[in-house]
Amino acid sequence: MNSITWHPLSETLSLQRDTIHIVRVGLESDDQQLDQFQALLSPDESARADRFKVSHPRRHFIVCRAVVRQLLGQCLGCDPTSVEFDYGPHGKPAVRQAGGPRIEFSVSHSSDQGLIALTLDRRIGVDLEEMNSAVRILKLATRFFSTLEALELASLPEAEQLAGFYRGWTCKEAYLKATGSGLSFPLNRFSVSLNPHVPAQLIEVVDQPEELTRWRLLPLEPKAGFAAAVMVEASADEVVSWQLWSVR
Repeated sequence: MNSITWHPLSETLSLQRDTIHIVRVGLESDDQQLDQFQALLSPDESARADRFKVSHPRRHFIVCRAVVRQLLGQCLGCDPTSVEFDYGPHGKPAVRQAGGPRIEFSVSHSSDQGLIALTLDRRIGVDLEEMNSAVRILKLATRFFSTLEALELASLPEAEQLAGFYRGWTCKEAYLKATGSGLSFPLNRFSVSLNPHVPAQLIEVVDQPEELTRWRLLPLEPKAGFAAAVMVEASADEVVSWQLWSVR
């Protein structure tokens, strides 16, 4: 993960079905920049921002949503304020389009970092988490992960368990975001690989074995102390490329 290079994003993304774009966003801003970003948000997004009781998460939310609008506006050839969204039954956002290839995207932010994943005509999900060594990872894994995952995590050397836990957590969240099921699909009903030394993959979905050949996983370390994962709908025999970008 550490060998992956993030390239500065200086032009409009060229969306294609066989290309997965992942954009890393720094979410810190000064007051003038924040005002400019907030002006791009819809009334309901501004209302969501106002519900944050703490300043930094509110500011980070505003920047992340505004950058999503900027990227989608560029891809659609429209003003960022004109981008409209529909929402699935569990809150998954989708770009409202009149026709043409379907833009798929997913967004996640944690602390001062954001990740946005975009492609065409493939379901996609991204999750980003700042790793916290104070979290009681074995207890959480026993409670929320599958039995297979909890056992794998406990078998890792102690020094690797934190990375293993967050790999598992981000991969699982990315899957739920990609499918649009959210937490209506219990975390213990499917399993991903947690060992940081082996390729990340979906290894079990209870009563849905066909899911194992439907999805591709990419674990990431976008910044030291952060873990992330992207799940995209692509079979093993399909060729897809990953393009990693940084803005701000």
